[in-house]
Amino acid sequence: MNAQANYYNKLWSLQNFKSVIYAFCKGFADSLKFSDIFFLDSMDQQKNLEKQIEKDQRKERLLHHRGDSPGPSSDNLAKKRALEKRSGKVSSNSNKEPERNLIMERTIKCCVLNGCFFWFSIVVFENFMMPALHWLVLAVLGATAGNTLWSNVVPMLSVTFTTLWILPFYLLSKVVNSIWFADIADTAFAKKSGRPRMMTSFSVSIADTVFTIVVETIFLVQSTIFSMCIPIAAVSKMMSIFHLCLLNALYSFEYKWYNQGLELHKRLAFIESHWPYFLGFGMPLALIASYPDSQVVSGCVFSILFPLFLVSGNQAQVKATFEDVTMKIFNPTIFLSNMIFSRTLAIPGNPQPINSPRVSNSSREPRVSFTTANS
Repeated sequence: MNAQANYYNKLWSLQNFKSVIYAFCKGFADSLKFSDIFFLDSMDQQKNLEKQIEKDQRKERLLHHRGDSPGPSSDNLAKKRALEKRSGKVSSNSNKEPERNLIMERTIKCCVLNGCFFWFSIVVFENFMMPALHWLVLAVLGATAGNTLWSNVVPMLSVTFTTLWILPFYLLSKVVNSIWFADIADTAFAKKSGRPRMMTSFSVSIADTVFTIVVETIFLVQSTIFSMCIPIAAVSKMMSIFHLCLLNALYSFEYKWYNQGLELHKRLAFIESHWPYFLGFGMPLALIASYPDSQVVSGCVFSILFPLFLVSGNQAQVKATFEDVTMKIFNPTIFLSNMIFSRTLAIPGNPQPINSPRVSNSSREPRVSFTTANS
């Protein structure tokens, strides 16, 4: 009996290990499905065209309603007129704005803003302007005096460029990117799932947003602390990448889950109970964005690629493992966040913080309306 029980335990563990690996690979593959970003706008335009054709057909039938039988080509005429309106040959009397490829437009704007303007300006300054100025100083003053002056000028130029260009542009791009990211996520969600669901109340929505920012910030600090506490460099790097993968997956799915009306503690609990899938989903973006040494350049790379992962997350189906493999990776962050909010938002006489979510002990809450692929 003991031998048989050990056999089944090993078989069960092997099957669960395979499911963990499969969920990780499934998440990695789902994160790279960028093709939908090219089709979501066209699919929406096709639906609008079909609605316009149906509307014109009803108008044609109304025109022949006074005893005249509709001609055999009335449907074709309606389709022709709808296509002409679509191509702009016939002016429409409606005041509606023309259909826009919002997802593709916002994605291109993110690439232009963060890549062409911001990142390119840094590359030009560091690789062209600074070497050209260095050569000019050496040509005018000579090697000895030129190098002495240049060693004193370089820090001042770098600080000036950072203060007057990089810092203001970085802050501005963060605000603009957040607006464009929300537009991309909301549009992609609406085209697949319809109208977004709101939180139970406006105050809950505000509290959830504030608490989300605090949790994500502390989770980054947690990643740094865990990495610093590990003396082995390779293991420390893997621990940092592990945190960044889950955080990037949270970023990618957060807009979708928010539109589903799910509060933060449910989102975190779902990631903890399906961490193999989300580890795989967040790995491509984490590896690419962490490659540059500069945090500013890393932020540019993240902002350029993130819209693609937003669309991938909106279309993805989370793969569950064979059995529960919950990892309470967010528990230290949640504990510290609750402690901070309990001190700042506590009501006199009530030690509990206002609207502070708490991660449930149940890793698979039945109220979470996520779609998971069956194993």
